[in-house]
Amino acid sequence: MRNPKDRIREIDNRLEQLPKGTLTYKNINGKKQPYIQQTVEGKSVSCYVKLSQREQVLAEFEERGKLSEEKKRLLAYVDGLQNILKRNPYLNAGAGCGYQDFKDFACGRQFYVDKTHFIAEWVYRDAKVTLITRPRRFGKTTLLSTVETFFDPRFADHPEYFEKLRVWGIKRSENCLEWFLLFPSVLGTVREQTINRR
Repeated sequence: MRNPKDRIREIDNRLEQLPKGTLTYKNINGKKQPYIQQTVEGKSVSCYVKLSQREQVLAEFEERGKLSEEKKRLLAYVDGLQNILKRNPYLNAGAGCGYQDFKDFACGRQFYVDKTHFIAEWVYRDAKVTLITRPRRFGKTTLLSTVETFFDPRFADHPEYFEKLRVWGIKRSENCLEWFLLFPSVLGTVREQTINRR
């Protein structure tokens, strides 16, 4: 998807080129005739649309309506994104491609989508195997790196990595920091096997 702010600027530029006002119809000799109702210097003015210009003017007003609706949707979308950015402490950094190590995100250097609630759900699940299926570039490796960092004993004295994230606020995860599993070696093994297969 394109940057919505760029599209909003394009729409604003096009709206400046299109005729302003409201398209209205008046009955003249029993026929509806199109008029453009505008405010000029504080006064309401009606301008008759000539027969030779009608098709173009009607098309321009239809385009204005569609662009205004699209702009309204995009503004709502941008507003929703800004609300998400306010709630997630790591989203104010630049978005980078190819980063997979949680420590890059925890230092605030990269864009990060908080999926740490998965850790609390996963720890208390009674399953031998957990299968995570998502499309490419969906954060599976980053999630494994996050789990690895969370359970790695070397990070037990560094709550700053997780205290702003969702897992820290979930009551079920209060005991999670006490569970130090051997994920670093498991994750390393999976990566090595994947690289060797290529």
